[in-house]
Amino acid sequence: MKPRQVDADDNGDTIETGMRFSHQLVILSLLLISAGLSAQEQPTIIHERVPCLRAFENPLLTARLRSEGQPRVYFRRHGAEDWCYVDGIRVADEGIVTLPGFPKDMELEYFFVTFVGERITGRSMTIYRVPIQEGCSVEPARHTAMQAEVCAGTSLGGAIGGNFTSQDVEVSPSTPQQ
Repeated sequence: MKPRQVDADDNGDTIETGMRFSHQLVILSLLLISAGLSAQEQPTIIHERVPCLRAFENPLLTARLRSEGQPRVYFRRHGAEDWCYVDGIRVADEGIVTLPGFPKDMELEYFFVTFVGERITGRSMTIYRVPIQEGCSVEPARHTAMQAEVCAGTSLGGAIGGNFTSQDVEVSPSTPQQ
């Protein structure tokens, strides 16, 4: 019978060397797995939520882009089924999108994607919900060429992926999913 090798830890307690090694291996494995998972879940588009949008003005939304392609914002009136979108411009790794004006006293849901051709290359991890108000202090776009607004039915569904989180919004089954 082979004798067990025993070491002392910092407190003077005895630890079997084999047990210490296996614990270290388990901890290392968990760290590597969690690092891999967190790397996969990193958002490719970072947008700081605005508190409100000014009624009847063209809001300017910006985001930091970590994915290739042009920015696009999908939006809809809160509770509506159909999504519309407006394409923006990319300046280095910043996306700039000008939305159409909206009437006061409504709420808007929106999110960002990046695209190359027909392929979605990135998306924000959140569907944002923001009120439209007359007295909003967020400055609208000035002296801008407005992009055409395109609206789609619920067929948009699988085109842009799922796994969204929500900010101040209940995500319904009609929310775009992959």
